[in-house]
Parts: sequence; structure tokens; C-alpha cells
Amino acid sequence: MDAFALAKANADALEQFKFDGDQLWNIVAAILVILMQIGFGLLETGAIRSSSATNLLYHNVVDLFIGVLGFYLIGWAITGFGQEGDWEWFGTHGWGAEIPPDLWSFWVFQFSFAATASTIVSGSICERTYTASYAAISFMVTAFIYPAMVHLAWDSDGFLYKVGFLDFAGSGVVHMTGGFIGLVGAYICGPRKGRFVKGVDQELYRPHNYINLCVGTLFLLVGWFGFNAGSTGTMGGNMITAAHCVITTIMGASGGFCMCAGISMLINLYKYKHLHGDYDLGEVCNAALAGIVSITAGTNTLPFPYAFMAGAVGYLVYKGCSTALEKLEIDDPCDAFAVHGGAGVWGVFLLSFAPQ
Repeated sequence: MDAFALAKANADALEQFKFDGDQLWNIVAAILVILMQIGFGLLETGAIRSSSATNLLYHNVVDLFIGVLGFYLIGWAITGFGQEGDWEWFGTHGWGAEIPPDLWSFWVFQFSFAATASTIVSGSICERTYTASYAAISFMVTAFIYPAMVHLAWDSDGFLYKVGFLDFAGSGVVHMTGGFIGLVGAYICGPRKGRFVKGVDQELYRPHNYINLCVGTLFLLVGWFGFNAGSTGTMGGNMITAAHCVITTIMGASGGFCMCAGISMLINLYKYKHLHGDYDLGEVCNAALAGIVSITAGTNTLPFPYAFMAGAVGYLVYKGCSTALEKLEIDDPCDAFAVHGGAGVWGVFLLSFAPQ
């Protein structure tokens, strides 16, 4: 083999190695995101009454196995990925899951996001939804609603993409979308029986299993590393950005946690004259998650101190939304709208003035 042929063979081998590395990166990231379903299942079943836990776990299973059909048959085409000449509002090519082989791993990653958006909804409408009805909701989210948001914000033909909308890993596209669908669902379903009735012990509606709730939160944190770092899309040349995403993810969670825990300490100091008092484990877990949602849009560019501060403000946004819904007597058992919808809005808005 002459020198030219050898150089070409080496170049081809290097190109194939890069391609295979990118495929592996997408697959591993997708697996981490899909494992978030375990986190959602544990957190949500811990946050509600024990009598409804099995039904809610069934809904988590539905999100994967019904959601994949919606995304495969319809959703992928609406995203517009891999196609050119689509409308600004939704994709118009690739119906019936015409997926090129070189996009298979990317398809899996995008489906994992779609399943996440759908699962967020389950936390808002749990304990009041028949399984068949929820299956229809899951199909609609993964087939139509989430893919349309993806096309608008992330596809080069999308309207929001063209006007410069920024959302690297989905504070708006995934979390805000799922949160607001959940809010609408919670309003339509109405509150659980006795939830806002005077004379009914409201302690009955508090989380029944804090172990599940806490372990679920930690599962979500680990999965979120794949969610944010995996949004780089490729391995080659992006590992520094991926590492940045991992650090901002944990810094955002820390910001939300520290703000919540710090305020609780001050309240205890004021009420009891010491720091030993009431600490709500469910609230600090949700605070950490709200912190991560807050930095997800800018996880690739936010400086680490800003990620911490963004997460801290994210807790305040979450707490404000949660309190407002309770005043309005809108029953969101897992505070899914406050964590994902409210903090998602903040995460997107943050990029309008945060340093890049």
C-alpha cells in the first residue's frame, strides 16, 4: 500500500472512530435520561398517598411504552430533524418513522427527552386520572406537543430558532412544556377529594414516603448529567463543554438546596431561637430539582457562580408558584408545575441577561 492509500485509510478509520464515538455518546446519554423514569417514579410515588402509588407507577411505564409509539409514528416527523424545507411551525417530512441509520442514536436521545416531558405531567394530575386517559395524554405529548416545541426551538427551520431563541438542553422545550401541560391538567381535573376543604386534615395529603422521594431526587440528578451533558450531541471536541454542563448541573442543584435550607434555618432561628426545628425534606428535594431546571437552558455557557445563583433564584420561583397554586386551590400533588414550569420559565428568561 502506497503512502497516499495508507493516509486515506487512516483518515477513513479516524472518521469512522469519531462517528462511532458520537453514536455511543448519544446512546449512553439517552440511557441516563431514560433512567430518570426510575427517579420520577420514586419521587412521585413518595410524594403522594400510598393508596395511589401503584397507579402512578403504571403511568410511568405508560410514558415509555406508549410514548415511544407516538414519537416513532408521528413525533419524529414533526421535530423536523434530518429534514430540510419544513414549515416554521412544525416538520412535514419523514412520516411513519423514516429515520436514516446515521440518526438512530440521536432519535433515541430525542425520544428520552419526549418521555421526560410526558412524565412531568403525571406528577400534576396523579390520583385523579384513569390509566386509559393518561395513555392518551402520553401519546399526545410525545406525538404532537413536545415535537412541535422541538421543531420551533431546536430545528434550523423552526420559527424560534430563526429569531435566536436560546435553550441548550430544554428548560423551556422540555420542562416548561411538561409543566404547563400539567398545570392545565391539574386545573381541569380539579383538586383531590377533601384537598382544600375546611375541617379535613391536610396532613393526609403530605408525602407518605420520604425515602422514595429523596432517592428519586438523587436518581434524577444522576440522569440529568446525561440530559444536560448529552445535549452537546457529539463526543468529538465537546468533552470540555460536557464537563461544564455536569458542573453547572450540580451547582444549580446546590443553589436551590442552599437557598431553601438557609431560609429554613433563619425561620427556625426566629421561631425557636436555635437552628434545630422544622426542615421539610420534600421541599429541599424539589428546591434542588428547581435549581437544575433553572440552569438547563444555559448549562453549556453559564459561569459556575451564576449557575449557583440561578439555582437559588429558581427555588424562590418554585416556592412562589407552589404557594400561588395552593392559594388558587389548584391541586398539584408533586409540585410539578412549580418545579418544571415555573423554574423552566426562569431558566429561559435568565439567558436574556446572563453572561455567556
